[in-house]
Amino acid sequence: MEKTKSFSSLSLAFVLLFSMVYGYVLFRSHQNVGVSSTFVYNEITETKPVAKAVSQTMVSAQKISVAQVAETTPVINVAPMPILPPRIVYSVTPAYPETALQSNIEGAVVVDAKVGALGNVESATVKTSSGSIDLDNSAVSAVSQWKFSPATQGGQSLSSVFEVPVRFAIKG
Repeated sequence: MEKTKSFSSLSLAFVLLFSMVYGYVLFRSHQNVGVSSTFVYNEITETKPVAKAVSQTMVSAQKISVAQVAETTPVINVAPMPILPPRIVYSVTPAYPETALQSNIEGAVVVDAKVGALGNVESATVKTSSGSIDLDNSAVSAVSQWKFSPATQGGQSLSSVFEVPVRFAIKG
């Protein structure tokens, strides 16, 4: 009777521990879905996930502690699926504002474009200003008209942020 009760307690402890580990792995593998990622135009790098072998461990029917069960439980390392960046499908070149041309104003603007899961620019904002409101507004106006194929992870479309640097220069 005592041996059966001990084995039942051990089995229950193992099942509970395994359930917690399995739940954690599922949570981590779905954690990045819907997460907004930032991509920098012309500076995107890809990383490849590293697959690791999973070992299986058998628990014998002897009396062991919960700590020993934790040590023998296999750890499953699941690499998250890579996020593929959005791709530009259609772009509009910013117009050089007439007031800036007449005043010989040049500058560079960095625009953050929030790309929705359907590929439309949901919002475009100035991340780094050129110092000229006219140049900044022209860049934001143009980038807000861009169309993308959205970022994806495991075949699912994601919202993301796409940084677009815009340089305004007067050619002499």
